[in-house]
Amino acid sequence: MEYFLGLDLGQQQDYTALVVLAREQAPRVQSPVTYQWEPARPARLAVVKVERVALGTPYTDVARWAAEVTRRCALKSARTLLCVDVTGVGACVVDLLREQDLCGGWLLPVLITGGYQRTYEGDRYHVPKADLVDGAVQAMQKGVLCAADGVRLDQLMEEMQEFGIKLGVRQDRYEGRKDDLVMALCLAIWGAGMAKVP
Repeated sequence: MEYFLGLDLGQQQDYTALVVLAREQAPRVQSPVTYQWEPARPARLAVVKVERVALGTPYTDVARWAAEVTRRCALKSARTLLCVDVTGVGACVVDLLREQDLCGGWLLPVLITGGYQRTYEGDRYHVPKADLVDGAVQAMQKGVLCAADGVRLDQLMEEMQEFGIKLGVRQDRYEGRKDDLVMALCLAIWGAGMAKVP
C-alpha cells in the first residue's frame, strides 16, 4: 500500500484541506505474448480521507495535524508522499512540517503556477495548475480514482461540480467558488504520478 496526501492551504477566508489517497498494487498476470509479469489492471487510487480544517486555525496546528496524518499513513505503507501547496504562505508551513517527524514520509513542496512548464527549482516543484487539474481529470476518465468504503465525498463532489475553466486572452484560469478540496485532490493525484507503480 502507498499513500499520497495533498494539502491545500488557507486560513482566514479559504479553508485548508487535506485529501489522502491509497494505492494498492494491482495483481499481476503473465502475458501470453511476452511472458512478462504485468499488472492485471491499472492500480486504483482510493480516496481514504477528505477533511477541511476550521477557518482561522493557526499554521502551527495545521502543520502538526498534517504531520500526524502523514505519520499514521507512513507507519502502514511502503511509500508515503505529502504534497503541499507552497503558493502564498505555504513555504512557512513546509518549514514547520520539516521540523516534524514524518516517520519516513516524503515531503514534496509544490508551487502552483499559471505557466505551461513543470520545473524543479531550489527545494520545490513549480507545477502549472492546468497540469494538476489535467492529472485529476485523466484519473477520473480512466476509472483509476474511487472512494474507499465509508468515505463521504459530498463536499468534494460539490466543489468538483462548481469547478471549471475560465478562458482568458493571456491565460486560462481554473477555479470554483471553493476549490480547496479539489486542489488537495489534484496535489495528491500529482504525487501519485510522481511515484509511478514500478
